[in-house]
Formats: sequence, C-alpha cells, structure tokens
Amino acid sequence: MAPGWVPYLVAMRNTSPRGEAIDSIWVDRGTFATRRHVEVGTNSFKRPSFDGAHMTGTIKDSTGEHDVDKTLEHAAIDNSIVGLLANALPMKAGYSVTIGAYDIGGHYQYMTMRVLGAESLARGVSAVDAWKVSMDFTGPASWTVLRWVDVNTKRELQWTLKFGEREMIAVRQ
Repeated sequence: MAPGWVPYLVAMRNTSPRGEAIDSIWVDRGTFATRRHVEVGTNSFKRPSFDGAHMTGTIKDSTGEHDVDKTLEHAAIDNSIVGLLANALPMKAGYSVTIGAYDIGGHYQYMTMRVLGAESLARGVSAVDAWKVSMDFTGPASWTVLRWVDVNTKRELQWTLKFGEREMIAVRQ
C-alpha cells in the first residue's frame, strides 16, 4: 500500500461449524476498491492484494497453498463490504442499483440491491421502522441477502442469507 495512504479497515469475525475466521479488508476511501484482504481461518488463509484490477497474493484452502497473480475484469470491490456500501446509497422504496464485486478468490459477481419498502420490525416490546432491502448476488455462486435497515440511523438491524437450501439469520442488538 502506498505511503501516506489512509484506507478504511473493515474487520469481521465469522463463526461456522468449520471454525472461526477473521476477515480484515482495507478499502480505498474514495472508490471502495479493495486494496488488501486478509482472511485467516481454521486450516485456511487468504492474503491477496489489489492494484486496480490486478490481484496478487497467496491463498491456502483444502487443495493446498496457491500463489495468485491475475488481472480481473475491473477494479475490485470486495463482496464482503457491499453491505456497507449499500448503507450509503439512497434508501427509497423502489430504488435499485447493480454493483460489480469480487469474492476473495477473484471470482466476479454482480450484486443487485433493491429497496423493497419500509416495514415495522419488532424489537422486544416495541417496534422500529426499517427499510427492507434485497441484495441478490449472481456469479459463479448465487445467493440472496434480505436486510432490515433502521430508517433513521441506517444501522443494520437484521439480515437473512439464503444460499440454495440453506438459510442464516442474524439479529443485531
């Protein structure tokens, strides 16, 4: 990374039946393009760096350790951060946008975000007005994320991920 360059750092911890993984993603403040992505988990790690549309680094998975040196179709926006990017977009019923993104393996995909409308989301004994947002990912693998975002704060309140027959739900406190 260039001296004096100050990125956004997005860090996430994910727990699954395979173990825990820590994701650290450095993104350009002006374009949200990924500059570096480090994912460390049980028996795997991924450490690619990005210079525009050029990806280099090392990836270790169940098939072994591999050096990566490939040119992508476009400068990379990591699919792990499109939810953060989506919060900066207009929240208005009917709004729709498609964003090109890459997963950490360098596979290109598209994310189409649609604001489906506002609804009341139960929170204990009260309710919060939330935008219901659909995020459809298409590419080598496809999945849908439904997000509920607080109308006033734009804070994510809840999400549901549907991947084939599997479904994951997260509720933020």
